[in-house]
Amino acid sequence: MLMVRTLTTWVLFISFTTVWGHQQKEAYTTIKPNSNSGKTEVIHRFYLHDAEHGFSGKLGESIVFSVDESAQSKFADYVVESFQLKIDNGKEAVALETVGFEVEGRYIWVYQETSQKLPCQVVVKMDALHDVWEKHINQVNFEWPEGIKSVRLTSNEANKAISIYQCD
Repeated sequence: MLMVRTLTTWVLFISFTTVWGHQQKEAYTTIKPNSNSGKTEVIHRFYLHDAEHGFSGKLGESIVFSVDESAQSKFADYVVESFQLKIDNGKEAVALETVGFEVEGRYIWVYQETSQKLPCQVVVKMDALHDVWEKHINQVNFEWPEGIKSVRLTSNEANKAISIYQCD
C-alpha cells in the first residue's frame, strides 16, 4: 500500500511539474544602445512553448516554430505590432525597423532597432499575448550606461511611462 501511495505521489508530482513547468506567461524585451552601430536595439524574447501555445490558439491552428519559418515570421509581425515606444509625452511613435527573428533553444527572439535617439522619458507599450492570456506579463528592460530600468506590463496596463536615464 505504501509503495502504491508513493508511486501515486510521484506521478502527481511529475504531472504537475510538467504542466506548470511551461506555464511562464512572461516575455522579456531588452532595449539598449549599441555603441558600435550608434543605434538602439530592441530585443524581444518569448518562451517558445508559451509563444507556440498562445499563437496557435490565436490563429486557430497548431503551429511548431522550430519547423515552420512562416509561423515564426507571422509571430514576429505580431510582436512588432504589439510593441511601441513613444516620445513627446506619448504623442510621437519612435520609428522601429524589424531586423529579424529566430528560434534558439527554449526561446523565440524578435529583433528591432532604431537610429532615433531616445529621450530620458518614453512611453512603452507591449501587449503581445495579452489577448490570449489575461495574466501574461511583458517585462521591458532599458539597459543604459546609467543603469537598468524596468517596467512590467499587464493586460490591465499595457502602456507605461518610464524615465530611462536622468533628464538634464
